[in-house]
Amino acid sequence: MTFYSLTDNSLRASLHDAAMNAQAPDGGLYLPLSIPRIPDALYRHLSEFSLHDIAYIITNQLLGDDIDSAILQSIVNDTLCFDIPVVQVDNNVWSLELFHGPSGSFKDVGVRFLARLLRYYNSLRGNDETINLLVATAGPAVETIVKAFSDMADIRVFILYPSSRNNRIGFFNIGCHATNIVPVEVDGTFDDCQTIIKKALADESLRSSITLSSANSLNIARLLPQTFYYFWAYAQLQRNGVECDTLRFSVPSGNFGNLCAGVREVGGVLRADIIDREAKVLP
Repeated sequence: MTFYSLTDNSLRASLHDAAMNAQAPDGGLYLPLSIPRIPDALYRHLSEFSLHDIAYIITNQLLGDDIDSAILQSIVNDTLCFDIPVVQVDNNVWSLELFHGPSGSFKDVGVRFLARLLRYYNSLRGNDETINLLVATAGPAVETIVKAFSDMADIRVFILYPSSRNNRIGFFNIGCHATNIVPVEVDGTFDDCQTIIKKALADESLRSSITLSSANSLNIARLLPQTFYYFWAYAQLQRNGVECDTLRFSVPSGNFGNLCAGVREVGGVLRADIIDREAKVLP
């Protein structure tokens, strides 16, 4: 899969480069240049597959040209150490429960996949070089990051968080559980933390001296694996006899990182309604 920068669409990158750098040299985010069409026949048989099968099929369809199939399947299987059930809430209303992972967050899917993908890419270099990851968070993503990257000797994670007494107490304990996780208190807001990361990723001299990327949702390799649980939801609804000709996903969201994986209409079947915390509805 080839990626381009949203700021300058003439800039191109492979999955390896997009994951290992997170941000394009011009500061833009990476997006796929094209998205392979999922065969219509697959939809008719989704209910016959397991979560791991569907996750592998979808990621292989997207990334199969970039990673050996056996390696990709291993990454997928290791990522999904938990179930993602669909539970009926009301008539024609179902909930996709994404809180059964190690940290109880939907982010477990993308972050765990990213961690294993980066570890694989680093193993190809055949040396002791370390990948340095910058992460900005106000708190909720900390446990997800720590559990996904904990004690990966070749990956070091710097977690930038805004200064406050409560944050300081919580983040102080991070270093007690993982030797490769480094909390960094920032005298400012969450936006200040993000600004620092974006500037660091755009610093050519810094990037030429160390391998620097990010585990925030700006990394496309964290977003892409989230696509498969939309297909998994579809498969489970099929098993429950739900008519899926028109299926809509309503996604509570902050910065839209989760719903971006499902916002594209796929094969004329899946659509997404975008609903943020201010109840703004986008078509």
